Amino acid sequence: MSDSSERLTTLARSAAALLNETGMAWGESVATGNQLTLEGALIQAATSLGDAFVVEREFFRRAALDTAELGTRVLPDAFVPGAERAYVDYLAGLDITDDHLLDHFGPKWQRVLELNVEITSIPFIDLSKQARPFAPVKTVARNTAWAALRDHAQAIGVYKLWLDAQELASVYAQRFLSDPKRPHLSDNLAEESAGWSSAETIARDALASVSLPDAVPELAGELERLLAPWLAIRSLAGDDLTRAAEAHHRNSELASGPAPDDYIPEIDDYDLSLEDPVIDDDLP
Repeated sequence: MSDSSERLTTLARSAAALLNETGMAWGESVATGNQLTLEGALIQAATSLGDAFVVEREFFRRAALDTAELGTRVLPDAFVPGAERAYVDYLAGLDITDDHLLDHFGPKWQRVLELNVEITSIPFIDLSKQARPFAPVKTVARNTAWAALRDHAQAIGVYKLWLDAQELASVYAQRFLSDPKRPHLSDNLAEESAGWSSAETIARDALASVSLPDAVPELAGELERLLAPWLAIRSLAGDDLTRAAEAHHRNSELASGPAPDDYIPEIDDYDLSLEDPVIDDDLP
Protein backbone atom coordinates (compact mmCIF):
# COMPACT_ATOMS: atom_id res chain seq x y z
CA MET A 1 0.00 0.00 0.00
CA SER A 2 1.39 3.41 -0.98
CA ASP A 3 1.44 6.44 1.28
CA SER A 4 -1.41 7.89 -0.80
CA SER A 5 -3.75 4.93 -0.46
CA GLU A 6 -2.91 4.58 3.22
CA ARG A 7 -3.67 8.27 3.74
CA LEU A 8 -7.03 7.99 1.98
CA THR A 9 -8.00 4.83 3.88
CA THR A 10 -7.09 6.52 7.15
CA LEU A 11 -9.23 9.49 6.14
CA ALA A 12 -12.24 7.21 5.55
CA ARG A 13 -11.77 5.68 9.02
CA SER A 14 -11.35 9.09 10.67
CA ALA A 15 -14.44 10.51 9.01
CA ALA A 16 -16.48 7.48 10.07
CA ALA A 17 -15.28 7.88 13.65
CA LEU A 18 -16.26 11.55 13.53
CA LEU A 19 -19.73 10.66 12.26
CA ASN A 20 -20.08 8.16 15.10
CA GLU A 21 -19.53 11.07 17.49
CA THR A 22 -21.66 13.73 15.80
CA GLY A 23 -24.33 11.73 14.05
CA MET A 24 -24.91 11.84 10.30
CA ALA A 25 -27.22 14.21 8.42
CA TRP A 26 -28.40 13.81 4.83
CA GLY A 27 -27.77 17.48 4.11
CA GLU A 28 -26.52 20.57 5.85
CA SER A 29 -30.02 22.08 5.76
CA VAL A 30 -31.47 19.22 7.82
CA ALA A 31 -28.55 18.77 10.23
CA THR A 32 -29.32 19.25 13.91
CA GLY A 33 -26.89 19.89 16.71
CA ASN A 34 -23.38 18.85 15.72
CA GLN A 35 -24.47 16.52 12.92
CA LEU A 36 -22.29 16.33 9.83
CA THR A 37 -22.94 15.14 6.33
CA LEU A 38 -20.76 12.45 4.81
CA GLU A 39 -18.92 15.08 2.78
CA GLY A 40 -18.71 17.40 5.77
CA ALA A 41 -17.10 14.74 7.93
CA LEU A 42 -14.58 13.90 5.20
CA ILE A 43 -13.69 17.57 4.77
CA GLN A 44 -13.34 18.11 8.52
CA ALA A 45 -11.16 15.03 8.94
CA ALA A 46 -8.97 15.68 5.89
CA THR A 47 -5.68 17.52 5.75
CA SER A 48 -6.47 18.29 2.10
CA LEU A 49 -9.83 19.21 0.60
CA GLY A 50 -8.84 17.26 -2.51
CA ASP A 51 -8.42 14.05 -0.51
CA ALA A 52 -11.95 14.43 0.86
CA PHE A 53 -13.36 14.61 -2.67
CA VAL A 54 -11.41 11.51 -3.76
CA VAL A 55 -12.66 9.43 -0.82
CA GLU A 56 -16.26 10.55 -1.33
CA ARG A 57 -16.18 9.63 -5.03
CA GLU A 58 -14.48 6.32 -4.26
CA PHE A 59 -17.14 5.61 -1.61
CA PHE A 60 -19.99 5.89 -4.11
CA ARG A 61 -18.03 4.20 -6.91
CA ARG A 62 -17.37 1.16 -4.76
CA ALA A 63 -20.93 1.06 -3.45
CA ALA A 64 -22.17 1.02 -7.05
CA LEU A 65 -19.73 -1.77 -7.96
CA ASP A 66 -20.68 -3.83 -4.91
CA THR A 67 -24.36 -3.33 -5.67
CA ALA A 68 -23.87 -4.51 -9.25
CA GLU A 69 -21.86 -7.53 -8.15
CA LEU A 70 -24.23 -8.62 -5.40
CA GLY A 71 -27.45 -7.75 -7.21
CA THR A 72 -28.75 -6.01 -4.12
CA ARG A 73 -28.19 -2.52 -2.82
CA VAL A 74 -25.39 -2.27 -0.28
CA LEU A 75 -26.54 1.17 0.89
CA PRO A 76 -30.22 1.76 1.72
CA ASP A 77 -32.33 4.74 0.74
CA ALA A 78 -31.81 7.85 2.79
CA PHE A 79 -34.10 8.51 5.74
CA VAL A 80 -35.14 4.88 6.21
CA PRO A 81 -34.44 3.53 9.70
CA GLY A 82 -30.82 2.46 10.05
CA ALA A 83 -29.63 4.09 6.83
CA GLU A 84 -27.19 6.42 8.59
CA ARG A 85 -25.63 3.46 10.40
CA ALA A 86 -25.19 1.60 7.11
CA TYR A 87 -23.43 4.55 5.51
CA VAL A 88 -21.07 5.12 8.42
CA ASP A 89 -20.24 1.42 8.65
CA TYR A 90 -19.56 1.22 4.91
CA LEU A 91 -17.25 4.24 5.17
CA ALA A 92 -15.46 2.72 8.18
CA GLY A 93 -14.79 -0.47 6.23
CA LEU A 94 -13.67 1.26 3.03
CA ASP A 95 -10.16 0.12 2.17
CA ILE A 96 -8.64 2.22 -0.61
CA THR A 97 -5.71 0.42 -2.20
CA ASP A 98 -3.38 1.30 -5.07
CA ASP A 99 -5.38 -1.06 -7.27
CA HIS A 100 -8.61 0.77 -6.47
CA LEU A 101 -7.01 4.09 -7.40
CA LEU A 102 -5.63 2.55 -10.58
CA ASP A 103 -9.14 1.37 -11.50
CA HIS A 104 -10.57 4.80 -10.74
CA PHE A 105 -8.04 7.18 -12.30
CA GLY A 106 -5.72 5.06 -14.44
CA PRO A 107 -1.94 4.46 -14.39
CA LYS A 108 -1.15 8.11 -13.57
CA TRP A 109 -3.38 8.09 -10.51
CA GLN A 110 -0.59 9.32 -8.22
CA ARG A 111 0.01 12.41 -10.36
CA VAL A 112 -3.75 12.98 -10.51
CA LEU A 113 -3.99 12.90 -6.71
CA GLU A 114 -0.99 15.22 -6.32
CA LEU A 115 -2.41 17.78 -8.75
CA ASN A 116 -5.86 17.51 -7.18
CA VAL A 117 -4.36 18.37 -3.79
CA GLU A 118 -2.46 21.25 -5.37
CA ILE A 119 -5.54 22.67 -7.10
CA THR A 120 -7.78 22.43 -4.04
CA SER A 121 -5.13 24.07 -1.84
CA ILE A 122 -6.06 27.34 -3.58
CA PRO A 123 -9.40 28.69 -2.31
CA PHE A 124 -11.79 28.53 -5.25
CA ILE A 125 -12.60 32.23 -4.96
CA ASP A 126 -8.88 33.01 -5.41
CA LEU A 127 -8.60 30.50 -8.25
CA SER A 128 -11.51 32.26 -9.98
CA LYS A 129 -9.84 35.64 -9.60
CA GLN A 130 -6.58 34.35 -11.09
CA ALA A 131 -8.42 32.55 -13.90
CA ARG A 132 -10.54 35.53 -14.94
CA PRO A 133 -7.93 37.02 -17.36
CA PHE A 134 -8.07 33.75 -19.34
CA ALA A 135 -11.81 34.05 -19.99
CA PRO A 136 -13.06 32.71 -22.25
CA VAL A 137 -10.75 29.74 -21.82
CA LYS A 138 -12.47 27.66 -24.49
CA THR A 139 -10.85 29.12 -27.61
CA VAL A 140 -10.72 27.21 -30.88
CA ALA A 141 -7.13 26.10 -30.17
CA ARG A 142 -8.03 24.93 -26.68
CA ASN A 143 -11.09 23.04 -27.89
CA THR A 144 -9.06 21.37 -30.64
CA ALA A 145 -6.43 20.31 -28.09
CA TRP A 146 -9.03 18.88 -25.70
CA ALA A 147 -10.71 16.94 -28.51
CA ALA A 148 -7.36 15.49 -29.60
CA LEU A 149 -6.68 14.21 -26.07
CA ARG A 150 -10.22 12.83 -25.87
CA ASP A 151 -9.77 10.93 -29.13
CA HIS A 152 -6.47 9.51 -27.89
CA ALA A 153 -7.97 8.47 -24.54
CA GLN A 154 -10.78 6.69 -26.38
CA ALA A 155 -8.33 4.99 -28.75
CA ILE A 156 -6.25 3.51 -25.94
CA GLY A 157 -9.24 2.53 -23.79
CA VAL A 158 -8.84 4.95 -20.86
CA TYR A 159 -11.56 7.46 -21.71
CA LYS A 160 -13.69 6.96 -18.60
CA LEU A 161 -10.64 7.10 -16.31
CA TRP A 162 -9.54 10.28 -18.08
CA LEU A 163 -12.95 11.85 -17.47
CA ASP A 164 -13.00 10.70 -13.84
CA ALA A 165 -9.75 12.55 -13.18
CA GLN A 166 -11.20 15.77 -14.61
CA GLU A 167 -14.37 15.42 -12.55
CA LEU A 168 -12.37 16.12 -9.38
CA ALA A 169 -12.07 19.74 -10.53
CA SER A 170 -15.81 19.95 -11.12
CA VAL A 171 -16.53 18.58 -7.66
CA TYR A 172 -14.40 21.40 -6.24
CA ALA A 173 -16.21 24.01 -8.32
CA GLN A 174 -19.66 22.70 -7.42
CA ARG A 175 -18.78 22.60 -3.73
CA PHE A 176 -18.03 26.31 -3.92
CA LEU A 177 -20.97 27.27 -6.14
CA SER A 178 -23.51 25.38 -4.04
CA ASP A 179 -22.53 27.28 -0.89
CA PRO A 180 -25.11 30.06 -0.32
CA LYS A 181 -22.54 31.84 1.87
CA ARG A 182 -19.82 31.86 -0.79
CA PRO A 183 -17.85 35.12 -1.00
CA HIS A 184 -18.13 37.43 -4.00
CA LEU A 185 -15.41 39.36 -5.81
CA SER A 186 -17.73 41.49 -7.93
CA ASP A 187 -21.29 42.75 -8.18
CA ASN A 188 -21.17 41.88 -11.86
CA LEU A 189 -22.61 38.36 -12.08
CA ALA A 190 -21.47 37.83 -15.67
CA GLU A 191 -17.92 38.78 -14.77
CA GLU A 192 -17.95 36.53 -11.73
CA SER A 193 -19.45 33.63 -13.65
CA ALA A 194 -16.70 33.96 -16.24
CA GLY A 195 -14.12 33.59 -13.48
CA TRP A 196 -15.85 30.54 -12.02
CA SER A 197 -16.16 28.85 -15.39
CA SER A 198 -12.56 29.64 -16.32
CA ALA A 199 -11.25 28.28 -13.02
CA GLU A 200 -13.11 25.00 -13.44
CA THR A 201 -12.04 24.60 -17.06
CA ILE A 202 -8.38 25.38 -16.31
CA ALA A 203 -8.35 22.88 -13.44
CA ARG A 204 -10.09 20.21 -15.55
CA ASP A 205 -7.66 20.76 -18.42
CA ALA A 206 -4.67 20.43 -16.11
CA LEU A 207 -5.98 17.11 -14.79
CA ALA A 208 -6.72 15.99 -18.35
CA SER A 209 -3.11 16.73 -19.26
CA VAL A 210 -1.50 14.71 -16.49
CA SER A 211 -3.83 11.71 -16.46
CA LEU A 212 -3.01 10.12 -19.82
CA PRO A 213 -0.98 6.95 -19.17
CA ASP A 214 1.89 7.44 -21.62
CA ALA A 215 3.86 10.28 -23.15
CA VAL A 216 2.54 10.96 -26.64
CA PRO A 217 5.07 13.01 -28.65
CA GLU A 218 2.55 13.85 -31.36
CA LEU A 219 0.27 15.42 -28.74
CA ALA A 220 2.98 17.47 -27.03
CA GLY A 221 1.59 20.74 -28.33
CA GLU A 222 -1.96 19.90 -27.27
CA LEU A 223 -0.80 18.89 -23.79
CA GLU A 224 1.15 22.12 -23.43
CA ARG A 225 -1.84 24.15 -24.59
CA LEU A 226 -4.15 22.64 -21.95
CA LEU A 227 -1.64 22.77 -19.10
CA ALA A 228 -0.23 26.28 -19.70
CA PRO A 229 -3.05 28.28 -18.00
CA TRP A 230 -2.74 26.22 -14.81
CA LEU A 231 1.06 26.57 -14.75
CA ALA A 232 0.63 30.32 -15.16
CA ILE A 233 -1.92 30.57 -12.35
CA ARG A 234 0.30 28.49 -10.08
CA SER A 235 3.48 30.52 -10.57
CA LEU A 236 2.66 34.00 -11.95
CA ALA A 237 0.90 37.13 -10.76
CA GLY A 238 0.11 40.65 -11.90
CA ASP A 239 1.36 41.66 -15.33
CA ASP A 240 3.05 38.30 -15.86
CA LEU A 241 -0.27 36.51 -15.41
CA THR A 242 -1.95 38.97 -17.79
CA ARG A 243 0.71 38.32 -20.43
CA ALA A 244 0.19 34.57 -20.03
CA ALA A 245 -3.54 35.03 -20.57
CA GLU A 246 -2.86 37.14 -23.66
CA ALA A 247 -0.62 34.37 -24.97
CA HIS A 248 -3.45 31.88 -24.43
CA HIS A 249 -5.68 33.91 -26.74
CA ARG A 250 -3.00 34.88 -29.25
CA ASN A 251 -3.39 33.36 -32.70
CA SER A 252 -6.56 31.55 -31.62
CA GLU A 253 -9.99 32.82 -32.46
CA LEU A 254 -12.82 32.60 -29.97
CA ALA A 255 -15.01 29.55 -30.39
CA SER A 256 -18.33 30.36 -32.01
CA GLY A 257 -20.04 27.06 -31.20
CA PRO A 258 -20.14 24.70 -28.22
CA ALA A 259 -16.88 23.26 -26.95
CA PRO A 260 -16.37 19.48 -27.26
CA ASP A 261 -16.65 19.14 -23.48
CA ASP A 262 -19.81 21.25 -23.10
CA TYR A 263 -21.80 18.05 -23.46
CA ILE A 264 -20.27 14.75 -22.37
CA PRO A 265 -22.85 11.92 -22.47
CA GLU A 266 -20.95 9.83 -19.91
CA ILE A 267 -21.33 12.67 -17.40
CA ASP A 268 -24.37 14.67 -18.49
CA ASP A 269 -26.52 11.58 -19.10
CA TYR A 270 -25.25 9.77 -15.98
CA ASP A 271 -27.82 7.77 -14.03
CA LEU A 272 -27.82 9.50 -10.64
CA SER A 273 -29.65 6.56 -9.08
CA LEU A 274 -26.27 4.81 -9.04
CA GLU A 275 -25.13 7.24 -6.38
CA ASP A 276 -28.07 9.11 -4.89
CA PRO A 277 -29.49 7.18 -1.94
CA VAL A 278 -32.79 9.05 -2.18
CA ILE A 279 -33.64 7.80 -5.67
CA ASP A 280 -35.36 4.44 -5.79
CA ASP A 281 -34.44 1.73 -8.27
CA ASP A 282 -35.53 -1.84 -8.89
CA LEU A 283 -32.96 -3.43 -6.64
CA PRO A 284 -34.16 -4.95 -3.38
